[in-house]
Amino acid sequence: MKRLLLAVLTFAVVGATAQKKTDKAAAEPKGIVPNGNFDDFEFKSLKTANQVDLAAPWITPNVMLADLFSKGVKSPKIQVPTNEHGIQEPASGSSYAGFRAYSKDPKKTRTYLEVKLNQKLVKGQQYCIRYSLSLAELSKFAVNNVGVYVTEKKLQYSKDNAIMMTPQVTITDNVAINIMDSWEHICGTFTAAGGEEYIVIGGFGAEDKMKVEKMKKPSSVSGTVANEAYYFLDNVEIVAIDAKSQCNCSKKSKPQAQFIYSSSVARETGAKPADIVNSTVVYFAGLTEMIPGQFDSNIEEVASIMKANPIMNIELIGHSDADETAEAKVDEEVSNMAEKRANSVKEALVGFGISATRISVTSAEDTQPASTFNSPSGHAQNRRVVFKVK
Repeated sequence: MKRLLLAVLTFAVVGATAQKKTDKAAAEPKGIVPNGNFDDFEFKSLKTANQVDLAAPWITPNVMLADLFSKGVKSPKIQVPTNEHGIQEPASGSSYAGFRAYSKDPKKTRTYLEVKLNQKLVKGQQYCIRYSLSLAELSKFAVNNVGVYVTEKKLQYSKDNAIMMTPQVTITDNVAINIMDSWEHICGTFTAAGGEEYIVIGGFGAEDKMKVEKMKKPSSVSGTVANEAYYFLDNVEIVAIDAKSQCNCSKKSKPQAQFIYSSSVARETGAKPADIVNSTVVYFAGLTEMIPGQFDSNIEEVASIMKANPIMNIELIGHSDADETAEAKVDEEVSNMAEKRANSVKEALVGFGISATRISVTSAEDTQPASTFNSPSGHAQNRRVVFKVK
C-alpha cells in the first residue's frame, strides 16, 4: 500500500513538474526573427555552398541562394572558422550565414537572405533591428548600402536581380563596412507602418551608386582574393522598444551629430516691438535644455525690447519632439524637457536684467509640432521655445 501511494505521489509530482515546464515553455514569447543565429538546421545536410535555406525559414528573393557556414562540416569551403571566403568565428553559437553584397565578376551575382517574421509588426510601434556583419578577408572590396529592408510583402524574383529598394537599417552614416578581424554589431530603429512581416538582408541599390572601398588582404590569411564584397552575417534580431536609447548600437559606429534648427525670419521695416518678440524662436539640440550660443543675440534683443517697453510681459512656451517624449518614459533625467527649455530662456532673460515676474513659462511638450516629418530636420524644428507677448 505504501509503495502504491509513493508511486502515485511520484507520478503526480512528475506530472505537475512536466506540466509546469510545458506551461513555462508555452508562456515564453517567441522572438520576432526566427532562427536569427542560423544554428537551427539539419547539420548533416549542409554539404556545399548556396544552402542557407537549410536554416529554415530563411530563403532568398532571387534564384541563387546565400551561404551557410558551420563548425564540423566536411567541406572546407563552408567550414567555421576557416572557409573559402576567410576566417571568422561565429558571433554566437556554431554557425552563420554569408552573402555577396557587391561583385565585379559577371559570373557572380549578389545574393540575399529573406525571412518571414514570426509576427506582423504593429503600426506605430518602434522596433530595434540588430545584426552582426563581418567583411570576409578574401574580399577585394568593402561597400555601403548593406543592410535590412523591411517589407509587408514577400520579395520573389525569377532572376538574380540586384535589389533596388533602400534598406531602412544600415550602419550609422551608411559607410562602407570594412571590419574584417571581428564582428561589426549594427542596429537601428524602425517605426512600423503596420503589417510588415518580411525582412531582406544584403547589398541594395545600383552598384555605381555604392561607396566602394578597396581592401588589402591580411597577411595572416591564405587564399585568392575575390573581385567582390562578401559578408558574414549572424545574430539577426528585432525587438519592440519604447525609446531610441534602448537600441544600443556598435561602439565603433559614430554617433550622429546633433542637429540644431535655425531659421531666419524676414522682418518688415519698422516692425513693431511686439511683432519682433512674437517672431523669436530658440531651437535646441536633442535631450538638452542648454541654449545654443547662436541664439544668445536673439535673447539679448528681446531683453532690450522689454527694457524699452517696461509694461511688456511675455510668455515662453517650451516644446519637445516625439523622440524626447519616448525617452522620458525610460529616463527621468530627460523628463519635462520642454518646460526645462523655457526656464533656461527665462533665466537668460533674467541674466540680461529682466524681472522674473514679467516672464511666465508654459510647456506644450510634443503636442504642437512645427513639423510632422520624421526626420532629423523635422525633429529639430520641434525642439524649441516660442516667445509670445501677453
